[in-house]
Amino acid sequence: MRALLLGIVLASLIAPLRSFAEPDLVNTEATADTIWVDDWDTGIAQAKRENKPVLVDFFSDGCGACRGMHKYVFTDEKVKSRIADGWVWIQVNTSHGWKFGTWDGAPYRYNELARHFRVVGVPTYLFIDSDGVPVQAVVGSKDTDMFADILDYFAERAYERKIPFETFRKKKHDSASLK
Repeated sequence: MRALLLGIVLASLIAPLRSFAEPDLVNTEATADTIWVDDWDTGIAQAKRENKPVLVDFFSDGCGACRGMHKYVFTDEKVKSRIADGWVWIQVNTSHGWKFGTWDGAPYRYNELARHFRVVGVPTYLFIDSDGVPVQAVVGSKDTDMFADILDYFAERAYERKIPFETFRKKKHDSASLK
C-alpha cells in the first residue's frame, strides 16, 4: 500500500514536468516554408497590402485539439498549399495576454481580441474577407478534407451567394467524382 501511495505521489509530481518536455507543436520556429504570421498587426497589414483574406487561428497553449490541428491538418499539403496561395494566416495565442493587436483603431490584448470576436472556445478559426470584414468563425478541430473545403468555401465567397456550406461541399465533391 505504501509503495502504491509513493507511486501516485511521484507520478503527480512528474506528470506536470512532462508537458514542458513535449515539443510545442503550435509555436514552432519560423522557417523558410512557414506560412503563418504570429503578429496580428503584421498579418492584417500584409492582408491589406496583398488584398488577401485572413484566416485567424485562435488557439491556446493547453489546447490538445489545437496542437492536433497544427500537427496533422495544417501540415497536410492540401491545406498548406491553399493557405499559402490565397490567405494570410494569423496565429493568435489567447494564452498570450501580453501581446497586442489593433482592430478598428483600438488596441486589444490577444485574449481580448478573442473576446471581441466572440471566441468562446479554441480552436476557433475566424475568416475575414479581403475587404477586412469579419465573415464567420468556425469552432473546433476538423479533418484535412473538411478544413480544405472550408477554406475553398470562404475563398470562393460562396457565403455571399447564400450557398449553405453543406450544399457547396456536396456539389464540389459530386463534380470532382464526375471527372
